Amino acid sequence: LFYSLLLMLGLLALARIAKLERWMEWNEPGRLLILAPHEDDCVIAAGGLGLRNVRLGGATRIVYLARDENPGLPERREAEARAAWRIAGLGEADLVFLDLMPPLERRDPARLRAAEVVLREIVDDFKPTTIVMPAFEGGHIHHDMVAALVSRIVRPSDRIAVFEAPEYTPYASLINTPHRILSLA
Repeated sequence: LFYSLLLMLGLLALARIAKLERWMEWNEPGRLLILAPHEDDCVIAAGGLGLRNVRLGGATRIVYLARDENPGLPERREAEARAAWRIAGLGEADLVFLDLMPPLERRDPARLRAAEVVLREIVDDFKPTTIVMPAFEGGHIHHDMVAALVSRIVRPSDRIAVFEAPEYTPYASLINTPHRILSLA
């Protein structure tokens, strides 16, 4: 019985992976927009993709959407991100640091509506062919907010490929994330 259940869980996980996840080949330059709530998120979600796109001659823009609330850390994290991406070949204009997300413990629908407008302006200005952002996963609220905002601003007529990068999350369920359960087992 145990092994039968494990086999069924494995088959469910494989079916879910086949339906939801797909391999992405990135062999031609594109207009890549990486939306990251925090400075570490862009590296975890799409750092290699950003670097590859730059090396192929594509345009890469990284937009950071939330500032750290601890004194002194926003400036430090921004300086570290600028230094790291400079090594990778991105210029000052390729990095945008904004403060659009509400603080972690506060609801602020008006601020999210304003963020929606700013993000749409960024999309209209940069005209990306691909957007990479953290997945809506029930983990970090800022990650979920960014994914929800993008789902509201990107229209089918934009013809933008949108990829949600599953970074890290404590969320696991037999129904929604059987592949996580299986990988842990």
